[in-house]
Amino acid sequence: MQLAGKTVLITGGSKGIGKATAEVLAEEGCNLILVARGAALLDEPAEIRSKRQVRVRTIAADLSSDAAVRKVALEAGELDIPG
Repeated sequence: MQLAGKTVLITGGSKGIGKATAEVLAEEGCNLILVARGAALLDEPAEIRSKRQVRVRTIAADLSSDAAVRKVALEAGELDIPG
């Protein structure tokens, strides 16, 4: 898919579809920014890092408020593939 080196933001990245999406995109060589409500759940990116040579950043945020969405946008910075 020619995604190697692209940076992608994935909301709900700690479990379910979000986590599965993160794993597939990491296989393609994407650098990941994972967002989830629970900070504890975001400790699992070491698993992705150990399997692939990609950067994985995490942001704990409840995206139900505009302020939280703005915070995540500022922290995430420049994206190639927004989630």
